[in-house]
Amino acid sequence: MLVVPFLGFAGSGKTSLTWSFSRFLLKEGYKVKILNLDPGVERLPYEPDFDVRSFFTISKIMKEEGVGPNSAMILAGEKLYSLFDVIVSKIRESDCDFVLVDTPGQLEIFAFRETGSVFIRKLRDVARVCGVFLLGCDVASSIARLVVALLVGFAVQLDLGVETVMVLHKSDMEEAGKIKEVLHSKERLKEALLKEEGVSVDVALAALDVLDRIRPAIRIIATSSVTLEGHDELFEILHEIFCTCGDNL
Repeated sequence: MLVVPFLGFAGSGKTSLTWSFSRFLLKEGYKVKILNLDPGVERLPYEPDFDVRSFFTISKIMKEEGVGPNSAMILAGEKLYSLFDVIVSKIRESDCDFVLVDTPGQLEIFAFRETGSVFIRKLRDVARVCGVFLLGCDVASSIARLVVALLVGFAVQLDLGVETVMVLHKSDMEEAGKIKEVLHSKERLKEALLKEEGVSVDVALAALDVLDRIRPAIRIIATSSVTLEGHDELFEILHEIFCTCGDNL
């Protein structure tokens, strides 16, 4: 069994990729379970096997605690951590090949607070875990933003302590064209970056230098829940990572 948390900025498409990748895996003949850990989502395109909203929601926390949405999200992170044993028992009872985890919409609440990082690290004690970090084309709408987002993705990987696959999601969007052209080459990334203007370019150049030192090889997969682009490649990478642990899917 491989547990796959989908991580990324708000609006990057975590829920849509969780849904479309689950369909892809089922079509390939694999057994799949989906856990929804986002208490703020109103509608889901899939039927979760575990839904945190059965225990609490952002709106309910706001009403009961008399707090605003930001404080409610922080409290939700703490409540989510308290459900760890319940979630783990759900994973353990799952007779499946993949457990896909749709994480909370706000990345900073889950990935950069102690409750989220401890949650994932404890999860590693009971299952194989490999994250998928989404760089939404609408978020990474320029080369500079893409590079900075990449650095955030690697920071998340280091903080959570799990191997992470980087994907450029919503690749069917018009904005994706120029980004996809430079995805597989740091030289072309830098070349395209130098053609842009603004203070963000200087920040991105520094970020690219850091990435060169901490992650010499960058492999980013372009994915789309509309066209299903990249789903087979994402599966292949997850399969490779899983097999290095001594298992086979």
